[in-house]
Amino acid sequence: MKYNIEEALNLAIMSNTPLILVEGINDEPIYTAIAQTAGLRSYEVKSANYFDCSAAGGCFGVLACVQQLQNKWTERSDIDCYFLAFLDADFRPFKVDWTGIQALHGLFVLEWYAIEAYFIAPFYIRRLLTYLTRLRLGSPQLEATYAAVTTKWQSLQEELCFFALAALQNELQPNNSNPLQKIGQLNDTNAYDNLLSQLKSKQTELTNFAQAQSLNFFDTATIKRCLRSKDLIIYWLKALFCDKEQRFSACGEDNFPKCENCQTGQAVENCHYKYKSTKITDKELKRYLMEVGADDIKICPESFSAIIMALQRLAA
Repeated sequence: MKYNIEEALNLAIMSNTPLILVEGINDEPIYTAIAQTAGLRSYEVKSANYFDCSAAGGCFGVLACVQQLQNKWTERSDIDCYFLAFLDADFRPFKVDWTGIQALHGLFVLEWYAIEAYFIAPFYIRRLLTYLTRLRLGSPQLEATYAAVTTKWQSLQEELCFFALAALQNELQPNNSNPLQKIGQLNDTNAYDNLLSQLKSKQTELTNFAQAQSLNFFDTATIKRCLRSKDLIIYWLKALFCDKEQRFSACGEDNFPKCENCQTGQAVENCHYKYKSTKITDKELKRYLMEVGADDIKICPESFSAIIMALQRLAA
């Protein structure tokens, strides 16, 4: 039997244990780590899936729970100390019902499309590289690899912006002339070049559309606000794995300092630049971000500062 959201709030008040509501079960470890980083001593993180007002869970479940609780803010002045719900932004800030969502009590809408975008930051990129290779944090070899990956990421951003803006346009103005109407996956390698060419032919239209939405065309913020998490992760895989063999073979050459393994004449297969796997899937990378990345939040919380500040109000 599912929980009743009003009863859960009453229990949170009586036990002085704030309730943090999130979209899905996979979000729980991330928000638990953020709550710990925020210094909360007592709290409970629960997915919307667990509550009876949420038929399907996810974003709609969060909204249903929050809407059911709105009258509680007229009954007590301290509800904000006991309840806070988090919602991925998705495309909501660009839609007509955004004002109504903003007016809801007890709801924090993320700045970016989804929580995964918060991990696109220097510290987490370095940590991810230590997961993929034998490179160590703080080593010159890791810094060289980080520089190469971020350079590749920057070169991909122009292409990403085309996809991000086309995705938003397709959401707000669906029509058959938008290439993303037919192809929605960025990992469709056979169609990718053709799709990008079609989008580039619409650059003037997309530029005008971006201006109408108060977005900058070639901007990381546009990517994080408009590109769904799956496609964002797929592109990160492109940046992370591009030229990996060249970096491996360049150990000790150009801008890649020789690693300790190769300095001491050990087997080349154990070179620190060598990737442990030839490839990983977008699901594996997302799992890493959600599980291992959650622990890293405690070490480097800067990306999550706005969320941390919101949670600290629960301890007030």
